[in-house]
Amino acid sequence: AGLASQSSRSSGINAEYGASGRYILKFHKQHYETLKNNNGFDGITAVPEEKDGVLVMTLNEKEMQQFNVNQEKINQEGDDSISVSLLASGDYMLHIPAALWKMIQLSNG
Repeated sequence: AGLASQSSRSSGINAEYGASGRYILKFHKQHYETLKNNNGFDGITAVPEEKDGVLVMTLNEKEMQQFNVNQEKINQEGDDSISVSLLASGDYMLHIPAALWKMIQLSNG
């Protein structure tokens, strides 16, 4: 009743604005851990609860604003592409930016 839902598949976060005036964020555990490890929850005191295998966090307006600021910091434009080169030796060389490599490692890549 009275929920405006926003879902973003690219971010992996489902956010709803409840009638109570609070934001309800739903994450898969691995995505939550990746965000946490990349300072996605800096300045936020709310902690998630697990419901049906999904982590659910309830944020007030100020915490939601902070969460959005943190997301912008994480998603800053930069060198976030992987390139592959074929060397004269026949070996392949991958160029993976450090920030992207960190995310790959955090997701058990």
